[in-house]
Amino acid sequence: MTTAIEKIAPLDSISLDLMPEGDMFESEQVEATDEAVPLEEMEQPDLAIPLPQVMTPDAPPIPLKKEAERKKRVVEHKQVAHAKEHREAQERHRIGVAGGRGSGALSQARYKTLLAAAIRRHVPSTSSLGEGSAMCSFHVSSGGGITGISCSGSSGAHASLLHSAIAATHAPPPPGGGFYAAQGVHFR
Repeated sequence: MTTAIEKIAPLDSISLDLMPEGDMFESEQVEATDEAVPLEEMEQPDLAIPLPQVMTPDAPPIPLKKEAERKKRVVEHKQVAHAKEHREAQERHRIGVAGGRGSGALSQARYKTLLAAAIRRHVPSTSSLGEGSAMCSFHVSSGGGITGISCSGSSGAHASLLHSAIAATHAPPPPGGGFYAAQGVHFR
């Protein structure tokens, strides 16, 4: 019986020959000459583009691209302005002021609720700032403008976030003229 070691051929009995693979090129040495090779003139192709054929000479001219873009921007601007007016009218209608169908008299408690809801709509629902709180005091003018915003918080970033939300709020006009308020928020 023969073992596996006996079947292995000794290394000194193996021979290898290298065979070139692929295309073979022979190099040829070229000597430099002082003669200039004459340039050949190339024929220039005729690249003229033919004029377009007009099918209906009485057709109205196509509006310029810039004019069409300008008209599109004007229409978009009008749509945005109309949408903003519509949202403001809905808000006035919802709280019952300035031409709305609700009663003209708004109680202080109802106004505080509406003001807090308007501010909450501008406070982001999530924040990367982490847990914290902020408190801002401010004045609402008789026309609904918010002024004199003063904020403090567990961090400057939390106070700044609430400040931005209050500044972005369009408050309804308060009952009885100006109104001083404070709003606190706890961020999670």
